[in-house]
Amino acid sequence: MMLFVALFVIVNTIRIAVHARRDEIEIMQLVGATDRLIAAPFVLEGMLVGIFGATIALAALLAAAGPVTTALIQFLDILPVSLGPNFMGQLAGGVLGLALLMGAGGATISVRTYLAK
Repeated sequence: MMLFVALFVIVNTIRIAVHARRDEIEIMQLVGATDRLIAAPFVLEGMLVGIFGATIALAALLAAAGPVTTALIQFLDILPVSLGPNFMGQLAGGVLGLALLMGAGGATISVRTYLAK
């Protein structure tokens, strides 16, 4: 559910950016720029929005990691779960990678719908 919310936020953020720069996009189309060339800055912006959101989420997670980890270790005593530093690194890498994909995907959807007009 949170992925859909994040995708919705990214799509709407990029849609606003595309709408604000519609004159520049039209000029680029008139001089012969391809759709890929027009979409590239918006995809990069979407990736940056995703990374920014993931960084904030990871900072909140790290702030709450101490109390939550001790509670989880006591609760999940029967499961072979390791919540060490390796786990946090893998979690951070996964979250940042997913944020990049979500940002690029949301921006691509947003720009593609605008350029299809």
